Amino acid sequence: DDDGSGTAAVLIAADLLSRNAVNHTVRFVAFSGEEQGLLGSHEYAREASQNGDNIVGVLNGDMIGFAITSYDGSHIKIYENSASHWITVFTDNISELYYEYMGLDIIPSGSSSGSDHYSFWQYGYDAIFYHEYNLNDYYHSPEDTIEHMNISYATNCSRLMIATLAELAQAVIHREPPKKPTTSGPSSGIEGEEYEYTFKSTDPEGEEIYYYIEWGDETTSGWIGPYNSGEEVNATHTWTVKGKYEIRAQA
Repeated sequence: DDDGSGTAAVLIAADLLSRNAVNHTVRFVAFSGEEQGLLGSHEYAREASQNGDNIVGVLNGDMIGFAITSYDGSHIKIYENSASHWITVFTDNISELYYEYMGLDIIPSGSSSGSDHYSFWQYGYDAIFYHEYNLNDYYHSPEDTIEHMNISYATNCSRLMIATLAELAQAVIHREPPKKPTTSGPSSGIEGEEYEYTFKSTDPEGEEIYYYIEWGDETTSGWIGPYNSGEEVNATHTWTVKGKYEIRAQA
C-alpha cells in the first residue's frame, strides 16, 4: 500500500492515456527517496522551478489501497493548501459526475507535509494529495502486503485520480463502436402473435453493450441493456396490422 498502490495508479494512468490524445502535456512520475525526506520530488520540483516549467497541477497518490469498513471504502481524504483548493473542488466534481463507477466521497483534510506533493508547494506549484480514509495498520512494516489491501478500494481511488487527470488534460477518448448487430428470427407470421428475435454484437474493447430496436411499425424497444459483449439478446414483439416490416437494430 505504501506506496505500491500509488505507483500502480501512475502506471495504469500512463497505459490508459497513452491510447488517447490529450490537449495538455502530462507527465507520469514515480519518485524515489520519499521516506528519506521527499528527496526525489524535491529535486524534481526544484529543477522544474529553475527551468520555469509551467506545471498547472500535481495529483499525488500515496497509500490509496487500505479500507476495512464499508465507510472507509467509500471515502477518500484529500490534502491541499489554499492555492490548490481548486484541484480539490475539481476532483470532487469528478467524484460526483462518476459516482456510480467509483462511489467515493471526498473528505478535504487540510494541509500535510507528509508526501511528495509538499515539494511542489515549496516551489509555488499547485498540488493535492490523495490518501486513504483510514491509515493502513500495517504501513512501514513487513506486513504491508497485498493481502492486507482492499483492491476494490484501490481501484476506485485510482479511477478518481485518473478521471480527474483525464478531464484536466482534456483527453480525447478514441473508442471503437460496437459491431453492427446480427439479427435472427422468423421472417413471416400472423398479426396479433408474439415473435422472438435474437440480436448479437461485439465491442472491440469488450465493454458492455446497449441495443435499440426499431420494429418497423413506428415502435421501438428503447435502449435496453447493458449486455456483455458477444452475448445473445432476445426481444419479442407483436405486430397488430398485417404488412411488411423491416427490423433494424443499433448497438
